[in-house]
Amino acid sequence: MSDPHQNNQKINPKAIERLEDDWDYDIDSPETEGDYRRFNFSFKGLSDFVFRVIRTPLRTTSNDIPNYSSDEDDNDEYLSPDEPQGTFFQQLISLPGKLIFSPLSLLGLFYVSWLHTDELDHDLSKKERSSKLFGRMLILLVLILLFPFRLLFAVLSVLAGFFDGRKTEALFILPSFLMVSLFSYVIFYQLTRTERIQQRYQFYAVEAMKENDFSRAKTFFERLKLMKDFEPNEQYQWATILNQTGESDRAEQIINFLAPEESVGFPPAHTLKALSLARVLNTAEGRKQLASLHWHLQNADGNSDDLTQAWVNYYLVVEEWELAAEKLEIAAENNPLLYEALHRLYLAQGKKAESEFALKKADKAFQGYLKENPINPKARIGWAWVATNMKDFAKAEKILLQGKRINNDPSINRALSDFYILQQIRAQQNGADLSQQLQLLNQAQKADPSYARVYSSMMEIFVRGGRDEESRAKIRKKLQQVVASEQSSPMAHFALSNIIFQDGDQKTAIFHLEQAYQMDNSLISVMNNLAWMLAHSEPPDFDRALELATAAVNRVPKDARCRDTLGTILMKLGRNKEAISHLEIALKGAANKQAVHQKLSATYKSLGMDELSQIHAKASLIPE
Repeated sequence: MSDPHQNNQKINPKAIERLEDDWDYDIDSPETEGDYRRFNFSFKGLSDFVFRVIRTPLRTTSNDIPNYSSDEDDNDEYLSPDEPQGTFFQQLISLPGKLIFSPLSLLGLFYVSWLHTDELDHDLSKKERSSKLFGRMLILLVLILLFPFRLLFAVLSVLAGFFDGRKTEALFILPSFLMVSLFSYVIFYQLTRTERIQQRYQFYAVEAMKENDFSRAKTFFERLKLMKDFEPNEQYQWATILNQTGESDRAEQIINFLAPEESVGFPPAHTLKALSLARVLNTAEGRKQLASLHWHLQNADGNSDDLTQAWVNYYLVVEEWELAAEKLEIAAENNPLLYEALHRLYLAQGKKAESEFALKKADKAFQGYLKENPINPKARIGWAWVATNMKDFAKAEKILLQGKRINNDPSINRALSDFYILQQIRAQQNGADLSQQLQLLNQAQKADPSYARVYSSMMEIFVRGGRDEESRAKIRKKLQQVVASEQSSPMAHFALSNIIFQDGDQKTAIFHLEQAYQMDNSLISVMNNLAWMLAHSEPPDFDRALELATAAVNRVPKDARCRDTLGTILMKLGRNKEAISHLEIALKGAANKQAVHQKLSATYKSLGMDELSQIHAKASLIPE
């Protein structure tokens, strides 16, 4: 009577023998069975088994080895690992088939062993059957683990056969080997081609960005975008490129996606948004986004000076003075140049001792930094500013003049000009005569001939000079010398025109304004003054005046002076209804509101609106 658990499937014994021979493993040999029953798995036995499995030749089909026969009367003996197994050429040809067939053979062995557990072991006790099943699974597990080593040994043994065989066979093998190598290379090249193209586009795009060639970088990124989905860092780079190529709206959408308001996103994107919000922090709109700024600052990446300044600005707005100072103190340890900002912060808090200490630290830091980087204009200007605040004006002037000699940078020239203007203001406050003040302004003008502030200061001195004809003549002569030299500038002509106009020479004043406008037609003050003088000249040139005044208002629509000029010209043209809107806008920011009220009173009266005319007439009488 058969065992109820016995497997009824019929398996060809030859198939089992074949699988066993492939792996040199007998499923139910007496020796193995004895090991199963007694759990006799010694280290030596296991090591012998491992070595035998690795050395066992790989099989493919029944005729891949010359000495094999499938006849049942034959002993079905396989060659041992140490016996010759055909020529090197035959082994090489059969190797791909072996590499493919061998894992299939292992799976077959595993299946047969599992399938016949009950059929082969029905006469064993339950304990013995469990022991044998455990041992069989353990050995099969070892076979699986050893399989990669067996493949490697098979390849090495074939290569070793080349040196043991006749070298003339290599002449026949070499072309095939080269073809196989070439074919393998082509397959590998095709499989990795897309990835290499992506890497190449990425590399070229980054290089173009380093060279500020964002149009070229955009071309590579557009190609890359068609081939893959961007990672966050690639999206960030793409947004940067879009912003630099005039597509700021698309760039902003990407940055908003990378740095959302409700969750943590890509840190560099949070940094960018934080810095952007910090720039408008002092505006009404910026104050409404304090919570957003704080969120992005918390999730920002890095510890840059700009980011530190953004934190400080945030703390200052929310009046967290101590936190602002603490942030700057920590940052200044790594970047001593920030002690200058810390000085200003302490000064604003009224902490005089801390402010002076920070100022001294800043002085030392700038001195050390400029020894290593003498051509850095920003650091040199900062050091001069520190020296000025320490009341060491000679040192400040020396620092800037040295920087001008080392590197004649425009920012150094502008800072030097500002320094002399500051000295002129100090001289004025100390009661110095106009001649000394004018000398300082001459130095400021030489440092930066195109600086408008220099000429504004000269005009102020001219106006304050009053009846001091000598000082007025000196200023006028100085400006005439400037416009007649290679240092001539639009602002020099502009300043000279104002001085000449105050002396009553309107025609010459218009000439210099025209020269200033021809040299730079973007100067609003020049456009506005020229429009005013043309409208009030004899005879007036209303067409040109209206054109210039309209252009100025279009450039700066909120400027009170430009609105007043345009409103006045429209009044002179009899277009009082149009003039009212411009004059009312001018009234909000006018320095002389009484004059604007008088003009509005006249325009409303011309339109028959007497009540409004009287209101403005009364307002014009109220002193400011």
